[in-house]
Amino acid sequence: MLLGGRAAEHLEFGHGSTGDSDDLKRATNIARRMVTMYGMSEAIGPRYLDHDDRQPFLGAELAAPNRPSPETARLIDAEVANILDRGWKVATGAIESEWAAHGRLVEALLEHETLESEALAALVGPPSSGPRASEPAGEPARSSTG
Repeated sequence: MLLGGRAAEHLEFGHGSTGDSDDLKRATNIARRMVTMYGMSEAIGPRYLDHDDRQPFLGAELAAPNRPSPETARLIDAEVANILDRGWKVATGAIESEWAAHGRLVEALLEHETLESEALAALVGPPSSGPRASEPAGEPARSSTG
């Protein structure tokens, strides 16, 4: 979802802008926490790898921070990039699949400035059931029952 605005800008204008930098920062931070704190990386596995450089009390700087090895740090970076790349593909795919509705919505908003929910539904139709970020296009959903 955080990559949706950037994806729309790229599809419409061929490039992004500085306006989506906070969304990109937030998406990157979430992806990094997925890998380092929540064990959501198949390549790394269920490990807690986050470290905190904040010093909660005087003298804590003497304790060595729990930093990952350079090899693990590279793997973390690769996994974060992989999550963001998959999210980018889902975002661009979702926007491309609804591009015609997007054009109708833009025209209506230019003409009327605001739209009631009924007018919006008439323009774009019901929400699609396209792929979700947890189920990237081309990959079947995993069963929770095994």
